[in-house]
Amino acid sequence: MPRVVAALSVGHITGKPIKFLYGPRRTDHLEPFHPDRIASRILAWVIVLSLIEQAETQARQDKARESCQKSSRKGQGFGS
Repeated sequence: MPRVVAALSVGHITGKPIKFLYGPRRTDHLEPFHPDRIASRILAWVIVLSLIEQAETQARQDKARESCQKSSRKGQGFGS
């Protein structure tokens, strides 16, 4: 994805349209540039990254809650 963002930046700065991008699998393969498809890919990655962050946060909270419950069952409070 960084190549796409860099290409969009260069296209914006130069004012020249982007005609082709390197393919995602091989650097010797050019594919036509479709701005709407690229925008969709970027948005999809943002959504995926947000979901991953939410899952990580939830996992940390669950682990902390479980740790507190184990401590309270052993009769150990905070600061004991």
